[in-house]
Amino acid sequence: MTTGLQLDAIDRLRELPFPGEHRGSYGARSGPGYHLVALPAGSPSYGADEDPAGQEDPGREEERREQVSAEYAALVGALTGRWGPPQVLPFLGVRDRVFSEAPEAAAVPEPWRELCQGSDHAQLWWVTERYVAVCATDWGAGWGHGLTAAVTTVDPP
Repeated sequence: MTTGLQLDAIDRLRELPFPGEHRGSYGARSGPGYHLVALPAGSPSYGADEDPAGQEDPGREEERREQVSAEYAALVGALTGRWGPPQVLPFLGVRDRVFSEAPEAAAVPEPWRELCQGSDHAQLWWVTERYVAVCATDWGAGWGHGLTAAVTTVDPP
């Protein structure tokens, strides 16, 4: 996906009203106060980097990681050109809360709950009374790397 198409997807999310209840499908989800979408980056990865025995090719995986990193940098650069420098939102402590069995784990709202599970941090802008967050995601072997964007009125944790 090119930077232009990624920007178009983010712009469309910014214009959509938020639904009253959680809904979505693979790659896109929405709920009260948020929209969340996968922005594929690089070449498709699900199953593409596996040999017939189902093992990933580490060389292709590294190549894909580098390509996603370059596309992420280009997208962040384009958004910075529009809205100024982002705030970096680290997810390490948030992810620890989400994966704990403590009661505060349930207190991490969407879209932050999902974003922190696939990324270490997000780049965050406050634009027209909504947050726009983008992050490079790594969902692990077989699921691959990509970019995720969120548009939300839900305050970051």
